[in-house]
Amino acid sequence: MATADEAVDIADGLGDRVVVGGLSAGGVTAAWVAQNRPDVDRVIALAPLANLRPLPGWFTPQVANAVLTVPDIEMWWDGQKQASIPPDYGYPKLSTHAVASLIRLGMATLEQARSHPAGARHIVLTVNANDGAVNPQTVEDIVTAWRANGTDATIYEWPAEWGLTHNMVDDVTNADKFDEVYPVLIDLFTAGE
Repeated sequence: MATADEAVDIADGLGDRVVVGGLSAGGVTAAWVAQNRPDVDRVIALAPLANLRPLPGWFTPQVANAVLTVPDIEMWWDGQKQASIPPDYGYPKLSTHAVASLIRLGMATLEQARSHPAGARHIVLTVNANDGAVNPQTVEDIVTAWRANGTDATIYEWPAEWGLTHNMVDDVTNADKFDEVYPVLIDLFTAGE
């Protein structure tokens, strides 16, 4: 949250409009920015990791809190292939404490959205039917709460037939969809301008 705040502060001094985007961990952070920063014009949160797909929303805070009481576990992205396929652009393992902290941030954003309109003027959260990580219901709950408070918030759903992975911007994993994904991203970030 502190890093996101600092980035928005810097962006405020660089231009007339601030547009924030993020994917997964960055997506849930972007949603938090959307809720808390009235100086942001537009936020695009791609696959925001506000909750894990298998967890129902009512049970999520308990799971996240419980995970943070035990030692952190670093898990391979692919338990069978392990280090033989490290991503070229990221890290080979994920931290259970990091995921639990992100989920807590997502749940806190949802609670804020239920009682206060978002600060950002225009918000788009995206979901993907093929995403095995993100719980789309939590994303929908956040957008519904924002709309109930008068916020201009929408959901963009990536076409299921595209077969995109969680990281829809990855031109390696989703190389065959690169020419379809990026024009959508450009439109989401620029609102067709």
